[in-house]
Amino acid sequence: MSKLYGWIVYGCKIDPKYFLDEMQPHEVSPLMDAYYEAYKKEWEMVRHIKHGAIVAGFKNCLLY
Repeated sequence: MSKLYGWIVYGCKIDPKYFLDEMQPHEVSPLMDAYYEAYKKEWEMVRHIKHGAIVAGFKNCLLY
């Protein structure tokens, strides 16, 4: 329960009072899906940036 609370309240930025008192079980799955998709997109952006930096660094090494 504590991991779910953390994901919903901190990750999805849902009001803790709403989560504890009013949220229905059927609301959790769409929130978790959206959180996962946002996390996945962020991870992919970081991966592309890192890959670009590595390739640029490698090309600079070849020039010297």
